[in-house]
Amino acid sequence: MEVAGLLGKRGMSRTDLARLMDVSPGRVSQILSGDENLTLRSLAAVADALELDIKISFVEPKEDGTRRPCGLGDGSDAFVYAP
Repeated sequence: MEVAGLLGKRGMSRTDLARLMDVSPGRVSQILSGDENLTLRSLAAVADALELDIKISFVEPKEDGTRRPCGLGDGSDAFVYAP
């Protein structure tokens, strides 16, 4: 689930999220940009502000050695980021 899409569904702005997280709107923009390696603490702060749980999954690569691409609709919520 993407945070930006969830904010839209909830009728919330980045400023609203910033207020809930007690950070600046600029920091929320940094978090949502996807350009940063976020700490678990940052992820937990977003989840806490939005009353969400965090799920982290480790999955095996496919038999041919390729990684599972995001958004396949295979029923999992796992995201795999290959180097």
